[in-house]
Amino acid sequence: MSGCLTYEKKIDSTLSHKYKEQLNIIEDKIGIDGQYIIYVLLTLSIIVFLGIFESAITNFVGIIFPSYLSLRAIETLEADMEKQWITYWIIFSFFSIVDNFVWIFITYFPFYYFVKYLILVYMFLPNFQGAILIYDSIINDIFKKIEKNLDTRNMKNAIETIDKSNKYPKIDSVSPSKENYREISTDKKNSSSS
Repeated sequence: MSGCLTYEKKIDSTLSHKYKEQLNIIEDKIGIDGQYIIYVLLTLSIIVFLGIFESAITNFVGIIFPSYLSLRAIETLEADMEKQWITYWIIFSFFSIVDNFVWIFITYFPFYYFVKYLILVYMFLPNFQGAILIYDSIINDIFKKIEKNLDTRNMKNAIETIDKSNKYPKIDSVSPSKENYREISTDKKNSSSS
């Protein structure tokens, strides 16, 4: 029986130590006592879970607190923090777009705002830096595919536009052969002498 109590005390002290570490990370990065932030976030999460002002609270928490942290990141000029907040705002704007276009369907998903709230908190708390993790694991791959397609289409459109306008001679290769260079230079001489 005493072995179980000893093991329980070890787990309790380990969890207590981990909890204090997390609070210290929040306090170091934010400058506010981590305990207060956790209490406020937990209280608001219960209110959102109950469905009371869920949209307003979720957007308030998703805008006010990250805005403050974004301003701090700008002032400190830390590259990691700037990436964190730029990424956060990209994902937040995605949520805003979803909210605006599918708002009528959101009512059929009872815990949409609660899940959104949890994701936003996960993304902005400095302990997790969830925005960077979401970007690296999901958004970056999607963006690379879209960017590649856009670059390819833009290049094809530019070439088609040039070909249609016939303002510029068609270029067969990057470096012209000696024969082509001689033809171009003799054409210039002939046009200047006439």
